[in-house]
Amino acid sequence: MKKLLFIICLIPFLIINGFAQQQSSIDTILSELKKYESAKVASGNTQLSAIDTAKVNLLLVVSEKYRMEGDYKKADVYGKEALTISKAINYKKGTGNAYVNLANIYNEQAKYPLAISNFNDAINAYQEVGNKKEMANLYSKIGVINFNQSNFDEALKNFKTSLKYAEEIHDYYLISGCYGNLGRINKLKGNYAEALSDFQNALKSAEEIGAKGGISSIYKNIGQISSEQETMQEGLKSQITNLKREMEFQKQLTGEQLIQQKQKLEINQKELALINKEKDLEKVNHLKTQAELNEEKLVNEKQVALNEKNAFQLKLAEADALSNQHQRNYFIAGTILFILLSFFIYLNYINQRKSNKLITKEKERSDELLLNILPYDVAEELKTTGTAKAKNFESATVMFTDFKDFTRIGESLTPDKLVAEIDYCFSSFDEIIQKYGIEKIKTIGDAYMCVGGLPTINDTHAEDIIHAGLEIRDFIENYKKEKVLKGEIPFEIRIGINTGPVVAGIVGLKKFAYDIWGDTVNLAARMESGGEAGKVNISGTTYNLVKDKFNCTYRGKIQAKNRGEVDMYFVEAKG
Repeated sequence: MKKLLFIICLIPFLIINGFAQQQSSIDTILSELKKYESAKVASGNTQLSAIDTAKVNLLLVVSEKYRMEGDYKKADVYGKEALTISKAINYKKGTGNAYVNLANIYNEQAKYPLAISNFNDAINAYQEVGNKKEMANLYSKIGVINFNQSNFDEALKNFKTSLKYAEEIHDYYLISGCYGNLGRINKLKGNYAEALSDFQNALKSAEEIGAKGGISSIYKNIGQISSEQETMQEGLKSQITNLKREMEFQKQLTGEQLIQQKQKLEINQKELALINKEKDLEKVNHLKTQAELNEEKLVNEKQVALNEKNAFQLKLAEADALSNQHQRNYFIAGTILFILLSFFIYLNYINQRKSNKLITKEKERSDELLLNILPYDVAEELKTTGTAKAKNFESATVMFTDFKDFTRIGESLTPDKLVAEIDYCFSSFDEIIQKYGIEKIKTIGDAYMCVGGLPTINDTHAEDIIHAGLEIRDFIENYKKEKVLKGEIPFEIRIGINTGPVVAGIVGLKKFAYDIWGDTVNLAARMESGGEAGKVNISGTTYNLVKDKFNCTYRGKIQAKNRGEVDMYFVEAKG
């Protein structure tokens, strides 16, 4: 009793100094808990108590720590002990958690049959308590293992079961993932119609939750299926042609040759039947031997169980001699231990939660910073592969803006005021182009550059850019009126737009930036410098794409480097 109280007093010290590092103290606490269990059994008390669940959770925490450190042997020992106790006290949730813990340990060691077996046992435990979310996740994990081992039929079965539970609880992330995995398997098996249906369902769920990265991957798979179907159709045409030729050849055989072929076929069929019969006999003998071994194993297991039962009954008879006073002492000690253990588990949970929140917050901040520099698809490629390749875009629309007499106006403002004015204008420009799905490229001094039609290709980039340009012009005109009323010098803006092919990619190794190049960019800059304040000046190339949707005024030609004379138009929205 004194030793148990000493151990209870030791727990706060372990909490302060790091529970996972005090291995000898862990073993001492668990040893005392086993004595508590023996006393509990001796008293005939089989009711599930809080201290029982606390011990299971403590063992799982220790096992998980060892698994994360790569010490799978110790993780396995503590995980199995947690499982044994959970079963003994009929703690269903703890049983499921223990099976999952063991499955993760085996999965990381590539012991896939053991991992699958424990995942299935966990599913059975969760099914008894109606935890469909965990069941859906575990069926999906088993499907992934099947898929990685090229066991596609089993993978299909498990992903479909996971999908069933995910749909019942409306878990769209998991629904999209299951349909995506089903699509990949059917694509590999050549079931293109089913694969296409799966990917369309995955797309629907991904759009439901706004998973942009998933949507992009699904579109890619759908495109690959279309390409492979065309190739398969060509192969079928070739097979049909060969079959027709074979039929023509068969028609040319004489009656005697046909009889010989028929005899050869009958002989081959008899030989095949004989081989199959021998294989079946061998299989029966193997099964018979296996059944005998299983029967012998069952007898041994029954004997072991009987011995354990006798030993348990003997210990139970000895424990009956304990007094009621001892029972009360153990109950008080157990209550105190439970409070301390619960306090430790709660502290560990709070610290882990804070750590997870901090990690998640830092990741979100880094992702947000990356997306402020790069487009979403480029950022994802960079995070996944470490690089982002430059790409050619056959058609994109580039817009430049520039403030007239910026240097002169800037001289009349303090540096802080000048920066604040530019920031206000450019921030408003950012909001405007975001509405039209336009990608901001960069700002240089008072110049602002953006592009439509990349990195996500679309057919409306010319219209989108012009709408944004007109809105930017109107914003500056309204801001100009406010400045004039205040007696301040207003900004006036020139806007130039051109459409054509560009190259886009990341430049540099440090402080890298997403940029675009080509004559299209240079001509857009020429449209801006050759324009007028308060006007949107577009090239003839852009005009030919939008002339039916905007009011355009021809204003002559302008000389452009490497292009000669180029037509220019002022553009206005239709009334």
